[in-house]
Amino acid sequence: MPIVEFLRDGFESISLVINIVVVLLASLSIGLALEKLFRSRLLKAYAKSRIEYYKVIGDSFRGMITLWSLLIALDYIVSTLLHLPPPKTSLLEKLIFIAGLLSATLFSVNITVGIVEVYARKYRGAFPAASILKNVVKATVLTIGLLILLDTLGISITPLITALGIGGLAVALAIQDSLSNFFAGLHIVASGEVKIGDYIRLESGEEGMVTDINWRTTTIKTILDTLIVVPNSKLASSMLVNYHRPARPYLVAVQVGVSYKSDLDKVEKVTIDVAKEVLREVPGGDPYFEPYLRYTGFGESSVNFKVYLRVQGYPLHIPVIHEFVKRLHKRYAAEGIEIPYPTRTVYIREEHSPE
Repeated sequence: MPIVEFLRDGFESISLVINIVVVLLASLSIGLALEKLFRSRLLKAYAKSRIEYYKVIGDSFRGMITLWSLLIALDYIVSTLLHLPPPKTSLLEKLIFIAGLLSATLFSVNITVGIVEVYARKYRGAFPAASILKNVVKATVLTIGLLILLDTLGISITPLITALGIGGLAVALAIQDSLSNFFAGLHIVASGEVKIGDYIRLESGEEGMVTDINWRTTTIKTILDTLIVVPNSKLASSMLVNYHRPARPYLVAVQVGVSYKSDLDKVEKVTIDVAKEVLREVPGGDPYFEPYLRYTGFGESSVNFKVYLRVQGYPLHIPVIHEFVKRLHKRYAAEGIEIPYPTRTVYIREEHSPE
């Protein structure tokens, strides 16, 4: 009965297709529902407690639960519905397993890097965040995932590690500069002497805020909104000034000179009053700091002294000093305190020749 067999095979094929579609749609629906439920609860917990780890875990699961649900469905289809020969079934199951392991590795990378970033923000003083640190974490997790995958597939990793060791030595010799910058970057991050957000001045005179430390270079943003890119090895081996270490508030000294005819007690009182007013009213000044004045010596035309102010960060000293000089000049004029021009007295001695 060729016609009956043909119809029966046709119905079986249609039934198989319908079953496959039903299984895939059901797994997709279940995956989406579970993912939405799981992520919504994590995000609600984050909104309630403001614990960032909930948000990191929720973001890391984005799309993963749905993908894993579909992989489980594909495994069921291959092993139960298709009735393929054992070699083909084994191959397809292995491919599905590889896809699952790769997705699990990607999930591990996302959640690990996210936790590192949260920890870095929470304990910024002891654990600096930088691109190089995140890249090391990514490389470590990916390497572990690759080794697990190879071991699961029955591929011996011992010869691979040996080959990588020998090849790695040759590569290391070829890219000495890059490796030097990489390890110098690790040293900078680990030592904590320079961190993202610090304002530094290089030995060569350039200065700015550190915005990133990656595997090869450190990026510094100047107050003119330009970027300075410094190789990590050069930064690690050069002298620099870090204006945010050991404390972020920065003490600045402003040089001033007044006439020798001035009442120095009055000068001190007026100057301190202006300094307190500036620190209290100008953004960037430290309103809780008590400014002070110290006379430093006698100049050619003035009595010199320095006024010490404290700002909340090194770049903020520019507007604070700007406003202090303006207000001090105005107040001195009102109080009759003279800021002298540089003067020099020249004595001329006349020589008389004998007659």
